[in-house]
Amino acid sequence: MAKFNDSKPNDENLSTFSTWERVSDYEEEDQVLMKSIRHPGTVESVAFSPDGKYLATGSNDNIARLWSLQSHFFVEFKKDKDNVESVAFSPDGKYLATGSWSKTAHLWDLQGNLIAEFNGHRSWVRSVAFSPDGKYLATGSDKTAYLWDLQGNLIRELKGHNSEYVRSVAFSPDGKYLATGSSVWDLKGNLLRKFTGHIVAFSPDGKYLATGSSVWDLKGNLLRKFTGRIVAFSPDGKYLATGSDKTARLWDLQGNLVVEFKGHRSFVMSVAFSPDGQYLATGSDDNTARLWDLQGNLIAEFKGHKDDVKSVAFSPDGKYLATGSWDKTVRLWPIEDLDALLVRGCHWLKDYFVSHPRDLQELPVCQQALKTSR
Repeated sequence: MAKFNDSKPNDENLSTFSTWERVSDYEEEDQVLMKSIRHPGTVESVAFSPDGKYLATGSNDNIARLWSLQSHFFVEFKKDKDNVESVAFSPDGKYLATGSWSKTAHLWDLQGNLIAEFNGHRSWVRSVAFSPDGKYLATGSDKTAYLWDLQGNLIRELKGHNSEYVRSVAFSPDGKYLATGSSVWDLKGNLLRKFTGHIVAFSPDGKYLATGSSVWDLKGNLLRKFTGRIVAFSPDGKYLATGSDKTARLWDLQGNLVVEFKGHRSFVMSVAFSPDGQYLATGSDDNTARLWDLQGNLIAEFKGHKDDVKSVAFSPDGKYLATGSWDKTVRLWPIEDLDALLVRGCHWLKDYFVSHPRDLQELPVCQQALKTSR
């Protein structure tokens, strides 16, 4: 079984193993990069543990990994024989589920021990999700979704989807319903509704479903259509973020466009709200991730990836942003609050203030910041 690996990051290890790179306080393109993971293969998925202490990654090197944010330790989960497409933590944070191209899903404890194997899929497992009470695991594959207990026993086989693959599975917040691809079921396996498009998520209150570019109620009524194919609900459920072309957009649930987030030079691949709902993160084919406030102002641009940024995820406390890329790395960035951003801006203007002392006199915040840094 996998075990903790505390190997030091040197060039030899980086060519054969994954490890945290020691880049604390390392400045790259004017952004502080806290840590970086280098995989031998493309990073397919990232997820934070509920307590924010660990980051899980899935890769096409056939291995899922669990990383400690407090140290350089990591655990490797090596049972899969093909790309690890999806990873998910149980609600209590004790287990990690992985889905792979080997037509199986696996359940692990955080020490790397295999708890259960979920067999029976006829194609690769594209998505995995735990029920809110942690008693069940849902998996999506071919034209079928499956509901399992955590001992690996099949509870329900959910057939009859419109699309060739079930790309997403999601439980309602109360755990009573399961959305799979284009359908919604109760946990007894009864098909309740069919929708157009792939279901991405339930709203936080469980009253609505997002399917790519549309929002529906649970009775199957189409409420609104939006521009975009990547969708995320805000934590308070009042807004919906979409990504497409080179632009992300913020909508209210009445279908009104609130603001556009412009600046990416290629397609927006992923969007995510911060846990407090104050910020939106976007990842793009232009090899960057960006952080915005909900008025559309660019707060930070995260540079350094050498290929598309496929996924973005906030830590549960909102202090970090993980960005996963096709360049075989995951990067972890600290998210600074407004005071920290002001201090950083003051330091950027330090040379300017030397030749423009009157401007400095009008900015007490910068006076204090530059004084304490001496």
